[in-house]
Amino acid sequence: MDKLDLILQKIENVDGRLEKMDNQLKVIDGRLDRLEERMGSLENRMDGLESRMDGLESRMDSLENRMDGLESRMDSLENRMDGLESRMDSLENRMDRLESQTGKLETELAKTNEELASTREELGKKIVGIELNLENQVCPSIRVVAENHLDLYKNLKAVIDFKPSHDLLEIRVSSLEISMKRIKEVLENLESA
Repeated sequence: MDKLDLILQKIENVDGRLEKMDNQLKVIDGRLDRLEERMGSLENRMDGLESRMDGLESRMDSLENRMDGLESRMDSLENRMDGLESRMDSLENRMDRLESQTGKLETELAKTNEELASTREELGKKIVGIELNLENQVCPSIRVVAENHLDLYKNLKAVIDFKPSHDLLEIRVSSLEISMKRIKEVLENLESA
């Protein structure tokens, strides 16, 4: 439970930093309208995934009825919980890297704000690459998480009072991580141009 509190605290810290970045990005918000339109199609895909998740949740309800006869498999569940703890440690490390990357990105964003005004067309091309990356990497990753970890999620919820928003936060963090890497690449390319 302490690790979960630590993760939530770090997420709040990241949220604070992201809010600061959001204020800085308002200057270039008008230039990103095309990206928002493309993100709409990704949101539609996410709605489809949510529908699939609803179907999987109903399957999980039927599995709960079968759990009464599975008490003899608790040793196996404990081993899986050890694996989950190591994944939680990995998530903490990812959160630390994300905080570090966020700090670097804030610095780089402040330096390149004026340069971005003159490179709108080039940024549009880079946004297409980011969209393709989101479509080709994030969506399949979300499917893998949704398809392969529902049992683990249910068992974790049965052992500790695990909050259902954790998976959504992990997805959000993964998405932000990929987006920030792409923006960093864009900024590095802009600096070298």
